[in-house]
Order: sequence, then C-alpha cells, then structure tokens
Amino acid sequence: MPVTCEQDDFSAFPTSFRIGPSKYAYNYKLIVVNGSKWYKCQRGSDGSPNGHKLWMQNVPEGWEAFDASDDDPTSDVVMRFRSTANILNAGWQSWELVHDGGHGDFETTILD
Repeated sequence: MPVTCEQDDFSAFPTSFRIGPSKYAYNYKLIVVNGSKWYKCQRGSDGSPNGHKLWMQNVPEGWEAFDASDDDPTSDVVMRFRSTANILNAGWQSWELVHDGGHGDFETTILD
C-alpha cells in the first residue's frame, strides 16, 4: 500500500529522489504547498510549457505526476504519468504514460 500524503509524519517520506537516469535530471524534492505534501521536480516534462515543472502527489490509486505552474501545483495542470507502485522505495516501478497511452519502467533512486 502506498504511503499517503495525509500522514503528518514526514519521516515516512524521503526528502528527495530521482525517477529515471541521472542524465535526465528528473529530481524531485518534498515540499509543502498550502499544507499539502508534494514532490516538485527540478524540471518539466519534455513537452511542458515554459514556467512549468513536474509535480507528483500520492492519490488513492497510487502516484500521479503532472506538469503544472512552477509555483502552484494546482494551476495549468497537464497529466503526464501514473503509477500504482510505491515509488518511494528504491528500485524499478511501472508507470503509465498518460500523455501518449504508453507504459514504461523507470528506476527510483533515493537521493537523501
């Protein structure tokens, strides 16, 4: 079962991790926006508009990653990826590529 973002204990969450190879720099950092836990990537997806970053949040079905405004994960949202795996564990997880209907396996590396 995935760790839920509603938990108050931040020790259950790594402060940073990477999805995929380091050369692509999909590095996520745990932040709080309006009292909710989010993971914000240092970059947007390949097709994201200027001023957007990838954001990730735990949902009942697993995890969702999407492009949104650099300073607001609820603004200008474009869904990109979805996974039912516990992505907070290091290793390989399967992702649905929502934007093109494909699937892929990507490795999670815990950075902290």
